[in-house]
Amino acid sequence: MSVFLNSQIKSSPRCVNFGHCGGCSLQDQPYSQQLEGKLSNLKEAFATLGPVPSVIYPSPSEWFYRNKMEFSFGTDGIGLALGLKARGQWSKVLNLNECHLLSAETPALLKSVRDWAFKEKLSVHDPRSHQGLLRHLVVRESGDKKERMVLLVSSSENFPKESFVRAVLDSYPASGVLWGKNDHLSDTAFVEEPQLLWGKSAIVETLETGERKLRYQISPQSFFQSNTRASETLHAFIREKVKLVSPKLIVDLYCGLGAITLSVADLCDKVIGLESVESAVLDARLNAEINGIKNASFYHGFAEIILPALLAMGPELLIVDPPRSGIHPKALSMIEKAEIPALLYVSCNPKTLARDLAPLLTSYKALSFAAFDFFPQTEHVETAIFLARR
Repeated sequence: MSVFLNSQIKSSPRCVNFGHCGGCSLQDQPYSQQLEGKLSNLKEAFATLGPVPSVIYPSPSEWFYRNKMEFSFGTDGIGLALGLKARGQWSKVLNLNECHLLSAETPALLKSVRDWAFKEKLSVHDPRSHQGLLRHLVVRESGDKKERMVLLVSSSENFPKESFVRAVLDSYPASGVLWGKNDHLSDTAFVEEPQLLWGKSAIVETLETGERKLRYQISPQSFFQSNTRASETLHAFIREKVKLVSPKLIVDLYCGLGAITLSVADLCDKVIGLESVESAVLDARLNAEINGIKNASFYHGFAEIILPALLAMGPELLIVDPPRSGIHPKALSMIEKAEIPALLYVSCNPKTLARDLAPLLTSYKALSFAAFDFFPQTEHVETAIFLARR
């Protein structure tokens, strides 16, 4: 969604890259105005459907709130660059010597790795010709910044690994340094089998929601909400709605490493999570063990294939937190026809949420609709809607 066209109040952007970098777009607005604009836009976007969000929960932190970022290698028109894509220019990378989203230590890491690549005379990937070695640098951090992971993504393993590890550790307090291969055409940071170069292969995150405190292992490719502290607010909202249903069985589609699944396990007899990324399923099963949760089961597979078997078990509540593309059309059709008493839909993309809600609202009514600002300084917003069968 692109709004904020009528913003009246302007403030000084904190970052020197504002206006050039594709990472932030609202730094020139006070945070209170950002929240007002996001909620207003959501109300306008969903007005024709009927239910509109009634509240937006602010992020506990406006800066340095992210726990993961994917930086790109490329060129800035002059030479080798490592940072984020320039605004509106998918083939140009903006060198970042300053960034206020992940942590204060990030720029030093980017400079050190950039200097390493230049010194070693390594090529960078060109998204147009699909040639070149270095593609992405993925950085993950726990919410308390005590554990940090650095993953280098390249098209080949032919690079000096020891000097790369040294470049990372000399500039950044990493807990683990990894490498992964991606020689596909798509410009993504996904790798099939990350290899550990130094330290730990995963980080551990802690989420606390009132009476419940859980620890989660996060491996390189597992999905986890990008704003740790704001996700605690979302989990509290979800738990509040689950208590209203008092379900015996909960099914959680697109469950990732089990963050939401395990957060509601104490509120039902059994909870089942389904995820298409196998490493995330392994994380989820381990996370259940770490937290001593015995009534949670996790399965690897695609929702459009496995869902009929899960629906046949008669869940009283279905939770969905799909990727930006939304629920798979076949899965959505199954959900629409199934007589599930209640649904909880979590979304990071208002457009696909509105698309998926349209058919669901013929047989479901919205009882609660809220927004959560996981992404300060940007136009993005997280939403959650609680639906009951008519």
